[in-house]
Amino acid sequence: MFTRELAQELGLSMGRLASVAKSLDVEMRCGRRWWSPEKIELLKQELARREEAQRIKSLYLRTAEVASRLGVGENDLRALIHEHGLTVDKDETGRVYQWTDGAIAAAETLLAELAKRPPEPPAPPPPGLTSKQVAARLKMRYASFCQFSLTARKHYPSLQPTFHRGTLYWSQEDLALLKQELGELRARPDLRQKRLLQAQKGRLAKLQEHARAIRPQATAAQQHVESILSLCAEIEASLALPLAFIYTLPVEGWTLRRPVAVWVKAVLGGYEAEAVDFDLRTRSRTSRGAIDLLRHALFQRYQELARDSAQDAVAWNALRQLVVPPE
Repeated sequence: MFTRELAQELGLSMGRLASVAKSLDVEMRCGRRWWSPEKIELLKQELARREEAQRIKSLYLRTAEVASRLGVGENDLRALIHEHGLTVDKDETGRVYQWTDGAIAAAETLLAELAKRPPEPPAPPPPGLTSKQVAARLKMRYASFCQFSLTARKHYPSLQPTFHRGTLYWSQEDLALLKQELGELRARPDLRQKRLLQAQKGRLAKLQEHARAIRPQATAAQQHVESILSLCAEIEASLALPLAFIYTLPVEGWTLRRPVAVWVKAVLGGYEAEAVDFDLRTRSRTSRGAIDLLRHALFQRYQELARDSAQDAVAWNALRQLVVPPE
């Protein structure tokens, strides 16, 4: 049977049944889940397993509730388990603690014992200098020293500063090695600058070779360059023209399937409107008047080609797909 009929039979919601179906790999028929007798039996077993897990889970308090009862934070409560050996069982998934009355009592006893213990004094920092102090000794910026120390530790495996409370401490032996590495580094030539200089020389050689190769064709190339620049000027001028659109035709009942793009530019005595996709131009004293005249010209051109499409078959095909006559 399908999901809807099965949900009605079992008294379940469609959402709950669909969530269980994801784990059972139910067969799809015509875009719907088809429940065979075997899958229905597996479904009942899965529902029973989930109900039992929910029942067991409801028997125990959550970790947050236990922490609130004991007056501590959740992290402090978990620290009793991970750091002080408090034993608390978990459920079958291994993710949820099962806080029995015995486990809660043991946690409360352990908290009382820890409260009676004197606080341990903080460990003193190890001997040596911090990274900022070493950077000052070497007359380096702290950020530069951090990068330099990473490289130095790769070269000298014995260079192992002590990490304490988020800070590195460097011994006198470490400081001596750092001074040695810094002196050798400053004595070396700047390899990066050398590589950049070699790369620039290579570029210069290629440019000189290219110039010698194109010198014979320089005269002919000049003519092509001028032609290209002229075309670029025309394209740049056309990009500067404002773009408008025609959305309707001047005759009632006639419509357009899509707007017609129109270039509008200022000319002597007014404005000129030119259809982008058709060879049509109109002029008027105002830009709006030029666009309106172009609407009439577009409709007139459609009527002319409708009577004799042989004049311009390409334009007639485009207009026929654009203009929608009245029904």
